[in-house]
Amino acid sequence: MYIQIHKHLNQVKKGKMNSKQNFFKTEEGRLYLEEHYVKGDMSVPEIAAEKDTYPNIIYRALRKFGIKRKDGSEAQKNAI
Repeated sequence: MYIQIHKHLNQVKKGKMNSKQNFFKTEEGRLYLEEHYVKGDMSVPEIAAEKDTYPNIIYRALRKFGIKRKDGSEAQKNAI
């Protein structure tokens, strides 16, 4: 019984993490990144904090969708 409950809890935990990760694998996630990262002035860490996920998830999504990362000077201009 304990093993079944433990397996179920692990699946629930994984499901929560996967739902956040999977958002950035969808068309909706691509549109969100284009609106907030490309056209907007949000940084990857800001987007990650807003969506309660890790910056690496955002970086992978940018790569997947072919969205160019901002270089240091570009990011700094947006921060000022």
